[in-house]
Amino acid sequence: MGVCMSREEKIRELIANPPDGYLKPKEDERPPIANEHKTYDYEFYTNNCEKIAAVVLPHSIGYAPDRLAIIDLDEDSASYCQILCELPLLTTGDEPGRINWSRSAPHLEDMDATIRNHLVVPCMSSNRIYVIGIDTKSVMYQMFVEKVIEPSELERRDLSFPYSVHVLPIKGAPIHISTLGDKDGHGKGEFVILDRNSWMLRNQPTEEEFTCFGGDFSLQTRRNILISGEWGHPTSIRSGFTISDLENVSASFGNRIHIWQISPSKLKQTIELDPAEGCLLTTVRFLHNPDCNHAFACSAIGSTIFHLHMDSLTEKWTADKVVQVPTIKVENWVSSEIPPLLTDLIISMDDRYMFVAAWLHGTIWQFDIQDPFKVSLKTKISIGGLIASNPEIVIKKTTYMDDPWFLPSIKPVRPQV
Repeated sequence: MGVCMSREEKIRELIANPPDGYLKPKEDERPPIANEHKTYDYEFYTNNCEKIAAVVLPHSIGYAPDRLAIIDLDEDSASYCQILCELPLLTTGDEPGRINWSRSAPHLEDMDATIRNHLVVPCMSSNRIYVIGIDTKSVMYQMFVEKVIEPSELERRDLSFPYSVHVLPIKGAPIHISTLGDKDGHGKGEFVILDRNSWMLRNQPTEEEFTCFGGDFSLQTRRNILISGEWGHPTSIRSGFTISDLENVSASFGNRIHIWQISPSKLKQTIELDPAEGCLLTTVRFLHNPDCNHAFACSAIGSTIFHLHMDSLTEKWTADKVVQVPTIKVENWVSSEIPPLLTDLIISMDDRYMFVAAWLHGTIWQFDIQDPFKVSLKTKISIGGLIASNPEIVIKKTTYMDDPWFLPSIKPVRPQV
């Protein structure tokens, strides 16, 4: 089933109470790595790391402009883990989404020859798209606004809420930007294409409307495949979730995964997830190995991680639930439970590990995905979240009986009387 070895899917049963950084004891010996992994030069990818990172610094209240920053990731540098430069955006209330470079390469060994001197910054609240130039010749780097695509450009296409950006690693290929709403803020999933030479927008030619909800997406160029998830109505997302939204998740948020042919653009398959598990898919990521038909996705509502894989004989995709992070039972909060709210998922360059972040819990988990059909939890770290920032919130002891491996290790537990 698919390219990698097929194995029985099993949802994780986790039964410990580890501190941060504690490695989970080995259960059974890891299965052998599939042949396509063996032929992929993972060692090269592991030993050639990124030297910088571009990050978004949103203003929490909105009365000052959001900022972008370049951070030094070179471990041999004197400024390692320091901000090299910052750039404030031109207006307040932009709220950048998932930014990305305007160019990419099919293989890491090609990155040195790939000129990455522009960032594309879609802004969810203002419907503005920035093209940021970067002077990479300067030791400390310098950023500047090269182009601003104003909200009117999206409005005349009946689109809004630009969110995620990806570019095909092909010479001259345009940039794909997903949008989540129509001009009035109602759900309408679509793509716009940005020419990376002229920085002009054009519509993605499709035979039919993308979907009623848009969201994050990921590309697999060798297979000519794009996988996208669904968020919800921009009006609900911008104003914050209400009790009504959470009680009627299937009406407020999307719960489908769409499999697309990139060129010519064509919808090939739609997978509907259980609304209680797969509403508001925040992230979709392919493995880096282009010979593997495997991806992972995570949801905010339901806090579930899915393994997506293709049967190479039928070319049909399947979404298997591999982990569902439980809520934490608490006292002194607006509700008796705090959901994890999974917001991001990344895969290590060697495809061995998956890192998943829970925004409200303030926890990042590391999962072993060497065999994508047998995902196992390796370790975790707690770095913030609601519980850490609100000392009045107390975790109930009964939570430990659910799945203590998923608990943040930063708060005292109130014993049950």
